[in-house]
Amino acid sequence: MKNRQIFILQATTTPYRTELFNLMEDESKNTNIDLIILYYKKMMANRSWAVNENSMTHKYKIYDCFEYFFKSYPFYFSFKIINDLIKQPEADIILGISWSDFIIVTITTLKRLGIIKNKLHFWTEANYMAGGMKKKNKIKDVLRNFVFNSIDGKLIIPGQVAEVTIRDYWKLNKEFMFFPNTVDIDYENIKPKFFDGSKINVLIIARLEETRKGVLNFIQNVKSADLLRCEVFIAGDGPDRKMYEEYIQKRSLSNINLLGNIERNTLLEYYKGCDLFVLPSFSDPNPLSVIEALFAGKPLLLSDQCGNKFEAVEDGENGYLMNPYDSNDTKDKFSLILSQHSQFYRMGKKSFEIAQQKFDPKHIVREFLKNI
Repeated sequence: MKNRQIFILQATTTPYRTELFNLMEDESKNTNIDLIILYYKKMMANRSWAVNENSMTHKYKIYDCFEYFFKSYPFYFSFKIINDLIKQPEADIILGISWSDFIIVTITTLKRLGIIKNKLHFWTEANYMAGGMKKKNKIKDVLRNFVFNSIDGKLIIPGQVAEVTIRDYWKLNKEFMFFPNTVDIDYENIKPKFFDGSKINVLIIARLEETRKGVLNFIQNVKSADLLRCEVFIAGDGPDRKMYEEYIQKRSLSNINLLGNIERNTLLEYYKGCDLFVLPSFSDPNPLSVIEALFAGKPLLLSDQCGNKFEAVEDGENGYLMNPYDSNDTKDKFSLILSQHSQFYRMGKKSFEIAQQKFDPKHIVREFLKNI
């Protein structure tokens, strides 16, 4: 039987997607599916990570797309990508980039015109709680509907938030296929980071971009007494780092540690060694850090604006959800989970159970390959 070729379009290489695509390549060997990942760029100008191509065991092609930023909005284009797709009409295409991306709009327009004949699927982390969704814009609504109604394949979504967004907010009637974001991590061989046992060690993984990640908002809203009980480690970097440093220094908060971008294995040591994982985002489509914390077996205090909240948190069992826009709720939920410090081991076991039940990477990938 002739192999069915599927292209997955991605903006750039990333460590977490590399792990996933490598696993997809391994599992696809038992099928008639031939997966090829098409990347706009090896590295986007506004990103700081680097992926060693020696670690990329999946099939891929990296283009050198034209790149331009208007304020924070990226613009990409490449005639070569479009031409390659036109020349291989028998291949399915999974569009794994924002619907508003110029290349995506071009591909869907050419699909409507009959120039691109490939079957199109869309991989989206649609989240009705994201900042852009809260601002009504008729032009955006029309363009989004144009793009999604050009799809003649499946909408590939990570969970309930995306389904609610598409059905109830965007009013689109499309065939869904669930493909939860996941990671392939073996924590058994990771040595836990050693922490001061006299405090509750809290890990936050977030880009230092306050309007989206809300880390400073969280620190400002929790009780001072609760904060003093903790040693807080914040992994990540971003445009607001100086603001964070000045806030910490001005208030002599020596128990808050800005780690910056740290090497992957070191980060996993922090996951494994910490007592509690916190993510206080104002907006977060489908954070993989949450899945990493589940597999590390940690209790979670998670913003209710996160796209995987329904799948990741069972209230009171493995953690709690908090509303980052409600200072009292943030304060009360942090106090509540700290008061259950003696239950962290039990809650962490529940987190690991959830990870195995809902986010097992091999099971997820096999189901994807079977149903796509």
